[in-house]
Amino acid sequence: GGGDDRYKESAALQRGGVIEEETVSSAGSSNGIDPNNPLYQWALQHKHGPILWKWNEYFDIYHRTFSRFRGKSPVMLILGVNTGGDLFLFKWYFGPGVKIYGVDINDECKAFGEEEGIEVFIGDQ
Repeated sequence: GGGDDRYKESAALQRGGVIEEETVSSAGSSNGIDPNNPLYQWALQHKHGPILWKWNEYFDIYHRTFSRFRGKSPVMLILGVNTGGDLFLFKWYFGPGVKIYGVDINDECKAFGEEEGIEVFIGDQ
């Protein structure tokens, strides 16, 4: 059913994998996901680099909430860097001039801060 498709699609995104066209079409229509959402499109095309862990419903919420800040050099704080995918998703989404700060308890996440426009601090919330 729809829940299984959502899980399969989310699992593929988590691995940075490719989602088959059939899954994208059914997810876009049955789960209410806008297949033209730029964040969703980025996630579908993201095949290399840090893994993105994201339930598909978040893409539309993020786009509605953050679209007004695109191209305006926003500053963003992400608590819980985890596998780093969000850092790179939002860096691409907001464009040049964005400054993203991440905080995570895992020392290995510090490596994601080597990217221009991204700084990662190690700490516990």
